[in-house]
Order: sequence, then structure tokens, then C-alpha cells
Amino acid sequence: MTEKKRGSITPISVEKLETETDRQFLEKTHVSSVIKTVLSKLIENRPDDPIAYLADYFENVGDKGNKVQQALQLLTDHSKPAFDASMSQAFDILSENRIAKSLSGVNGSIYMELLNSVIIDFPEVVKQNILRKISVRSHEAVSFDVFKCGIFTCSVLKDYLEHAKMLYNSLDLEGSASADKILCEAVLNQLFLSISVLQGKQSSVMESGYALGPDKLYIAINKAASSSRNSKSTMTSDEFYIRAADSFLLTVKPLQ
Repeated sequence: MTEKKRGSITPISVEKLETETDRQFLEKTHVSSVIKTVLSKLIENRPDDPIAYLADYFENVGDKGNKVQQALQLLTDHSKPAFDASMSQAFDILSENRIAKSLSGVNGSIYMELLNSVIIDFPEVVKQNILRKISVRSHEAVSFDVFKCGIFTCSVLKDYLEHAKMLYNSLDLEGSASADKILCEAVLNQLFLSISVLQGKQSSVMESGYALGPDKLYIAINKAASSSRNSKSTMTSDEFYIRAADSFLLTVKPLQ
């Protein structure tokens, strides 16, 4: 039995070559976007040794992706005391990222990549609104304080939106992603009142939980129910989540 040589290339079937064009292959593998990005960076920086710059760039792309995934796996539950230590470990992992040939550290590029991984499931509008407050430029050096603030804010908001989702589902009795608008407004008002205790400190999120106790929710919903009997207006789940997120984002101070 002949041993397969290491590094040998698996032949591509004729059928695949006939059915997939060059353009489709490049689009499917996202190679086009990567090449466009590196060429724009090459033109922008105009290095003395373009070939060495390209080699460093492609080596760093794969390395950076691995480090982001390693850091993301550490950021699990923000409510646990160990979360501070986890953020410190995640920062140390990203600090090994090569910014240049002889320089490592956390820059805006890898920091933003991690943030986007944390908020990947957020509604698009919410993503844009939170990043508008905590984003940095790709070339900027990111301190641990900035890193901690951004990661913790996104982690708390993620948990907050999960609770908002549960609240909406309790109003959407038919599971149609459309609930009574008056009842939704009453719950959103309670969310706003509870989140206002944060006063710019996301670490006080537990206080907001106490302020949003079941007794206060019951009173608010019971009061709204009497005036919603003849109402036909509804609110979609997306609208509810965005409104809920807006209340939270009022407590977040912009980095810039």
C-alpha cells in the first residue's frame, strides 16, 4: 500500500470545476474581501518592503482570529466574581497579538473584533447604537480600562436583552411576535425606571433587577390591561428589544 505523501493536494473533480466559476469560488471563500482589505492597507501604509508587509499581515490574520476565539471563551458570566479575572486573562491573550513585526499589544482592530463576537446576536440597530458609544479606531492602542468597560457593558447588555426577551414572550401569548402595544409600553416604562438607577454604572445592574420586581410589574401590567381591552395596536418583538436597549444605552457614557 502506497503511503500518501505529506502535503499532497486532493484533486478537484471536473464536475466541480464546470459548475463553479472563478468568481463564485472567490466570493464563497471571502478571498476577494480579504485581498481588497490588505491592498487598501498596503496603499494606505506604503511600507518600504511591501512583500514583507503582506507576509506579516496574512500571518497575523490567522493568529488574531485564534486569539479572539480564545478570549471569547473566557467571557461567560459577568455576574460571577471571577469575571474580572476572566477579562484580565482575555486581555493578556489579545496582548500577544502582533501589531507590527516587533510590536505586540491590544489595538482597536482586535478589540473591535472581540466586541463584535460578543454582540453577534444583537439586532442590527442595537449593534450600531452600542458600538457608536464604545468603539475605537483600528490603529489605537487599547488600555485595560477601556477594554474592561467595553466588554463588561456588552456582556451586561446581552443579559439585559435576554430578560427583555422573556418579558416580551410573557406578553406575546400567541407566539406571533406581536403583542399588545399598551402592555408593552407599560413594561418598557418599568424597564426604563429600573435601569435609571444605574446612573452610568453598569455594575449596579443588580439594583435595577430589584427595582423591576414582580410586584411592580404586576401593578403596571394590571393597570395597563384595563385600558388595553379595546386596543388593537400591537408592538413587534424587534421594536420592543430596540426600545428596551435604548433605555439601557442611556446609562452608557461614550468613550470618545
